[in-house]
Amino acid sequence: AAMATEASCWGPILQGSRCVLAGDHQQLPPTIKCDAAAAGGLKRTLFERLLDSHGEAVGRMLQIQYRMHEVISEWSSQAMYDGQLIAADLVKHHTLPDLPHVACGGPAGAAAAAAGGGSGDGGSSSS
Repeated sequence: AAMATEASCWGPILQGSRCVLAGDHQQLPPTIKCDAAAAGGLKRTLFERLLDSHGEAVGRMLQIQYRMHEVISEWSSQAMYDGQLIAADLVKHHTLPDLPHVACGGPAGAAAAAAGGGSGDGGSSSS
């Protein structure tokens, strides 16, 4: 919902009895290719408008992220979330060699690649 234009949300919303919008308005905005449409307000999402109008009454920030090492997530936490975003214990110390099917340089990476542990190019492999 944080990437969908408001106009694209109304059709599905009017068909249901309840609406839950999920997303992060601090991340990627909707893609609007027409300057006139963007200038006319279509670049603003329903998600943003509701948060701006009603704040905490309609929105909650999820403070734990599960995708990246804490050193990397610290930048986005400080830059966009007033230091409120923290890395989950499950991922906060992960490095590439910890991840399955990732081949890294050096003897351990070469051994993992030889054993089928990674493609070496960052892509996925299939058998």
